Amino acid sequence: CLPVCADARSPSGIALPVTIVLSGLLFAGNCITVAMIESDYDRKQGTRSLPVQYPNLERWLPVALIAFAGFTAVPAAFSIIPGKTGVVLIVSTFLLAWLVYDGFRTRISGRELESQTRVALADGVLVIPVVLYLVAETIAG
Repeated sequence: CLPVCADARSPSGIALPVTIVLSGLLFAGNCITVAMIESDYDRKQGTRSLPVQYPNLERWLPVALIAFAGFTAVPAAFSIIPGKTGVVLIVSTFLLAWLVYDGFRTRISGRELESQTRVALADGVLVIPVVLYLVAETIAG
């Protein structure tokens, strides 16, 4: 997030700390998503993980992520964090929510992706918006 946050200035000086907290929450959502994807391994090994302890996590995590995206829009809309940073965080959050929802939907239908593929996608949704932003900035010159 550093290239995107390089312009993280606000009159109150709280842009960078707010951006760090929002990014940390997004990364925590990513970690929970990966743990959820790998929960079958945890069950087989008898490991206690968050998704094993709370099996309904898969149902409410997309809703929580979408609520987080809405929460992230507030500081972006009021210029507490740079708008570009807000867009990157929101897009990443929506992509992560889609990945969780799609995993839940396909698990029900029996057409689930391999777990390594889903983990790679979970990590990719954090990187793709930043890369697209940087490409767009480079093209716009």
